[in-house]
Amino acid sequence: MKAPGFLPEFGGFADNVAAYHLAVHALRSDQSAYGIAILRGLYAHMLATREIQSLHWLLPDVEAALLAHRQEATAGLREG
Repeated sequence: MKAPGFLPEFGGFADNVAAYHLAVHALRSDQSAYGIAILRGLYAHMLATREIQSLHWLLPDVEAALLAHRQEATAGLREG
């Protein structure tokens, strides 16, 4: 299945939570490149806008998801 060619809108906390859930769904649906693209865009957006709720409640989850994906990719390279 091909991933969509667009990123969701980032904005306030509610928009960012929706984007995060879309990224997680993509990661679980064999669309990891799309999910990671969303997470990276969301991460950059949150750092640029410094929106307090997103930084406090969502940034740790975004960082954890990016780290987990990096660890999975690295483990796959070592096993392969």
